[in-house]
Amino acid sequence: MNGMFRVGKMRIYEKVNGLGLAGFLLFSGCAEYKRPSNSYSSYTKETDKSINLELREQALNHRVYDFVPRHRSQIKFYDLGHWTTWAFFGNDEDGIFGESASPAYSTNISYMTAVRWSVLRNPLHNYNSYIIGTDYLEKHHNFAVFAFDNKRGLRIMAKEKDPTVFGTGPATFQLLLNDAKPYVSFKVPMFFGRKFDFGVGWKERGNFGFKFRPFARRNYEDK
Repeated sequence: MNGMFRVGKMRIYEKVNGLGLAGFLLFSGCAEYKRPSNSYSSYTKETDKSINLELREQALNHRVYDFVPRHRSQIKFYDLGHWTTWAFFGNDEDGIFGESASPAYSTNISYMTAVRWSVLRNPLHNYNSYIIGTDYLEKHHNFAVFAFDNKRGLRIMAKEKDPTVFGTGPATFQLLLNDAKPYVSFKVPMFFGRKFDFGVGWKERGNFGFKFRPFARRNYEDK
C-alpha cells in the first residue's frame, strides 16, 4: 500500500515539475538570442531624426529585454518562450519603453514605464501588427467601401489614396478594406473644442487597432 502511495506521489511530483518547466520555457524562453538586444541601439525608422541614443542604450541594457526581445529578428524559430513574450509585450517599432519613439515616451527607463507604454498605451502591439496584422508588408492595399470627409469628399467602392485613421475634417466616416481586412471609423465634432472618435479594425498599415475617445481634444486634422 505504501509502495503504491509513493509511486502515485512521485507521478504527481513529475507532473508538477513538468508543468513548471513548461511554464518556465514558455514565459522566459530557453534559447539565447541570435543577437543581443543592445546591438539594436541604431535600429530606428528611416524618417526618425531625433533619437536620443544614450537613452536608447540605457533602455536596451535593462533586464526586461532579457525576457522580451527588442525585435523579432533576434528570436530563433524554436524559441516559443521568447516568441510569446515578443508577441504580447514587445514593440518592434518603438521599444518596450517607447525609447525609440520620436520623441521618446519617457526618459525614466523603469518597469512602470514599460507597463504604461507596452501594456496600457500600446497593448499587444506586435500581436496586432504582425500576427493578426500585415504591418510587415512593404506595400499596403487600401480600398474604400463607403467613406467621406472634407478633404476627399465621398468615396464609394474606390481605391483609397493617402488613408488615415479617422480622415480629415470635423466630421468623417470610413468603411475601408485595408489589405483585404475591414476597418470602420467615424469622427463627430462636439462642444468646447472636443470631438468623439471611434475606430476599430485593421488600420491603413494593416495593424489591428481599437480607439474609443468620446471627449477627445480637436487637432489640425479636424479643421
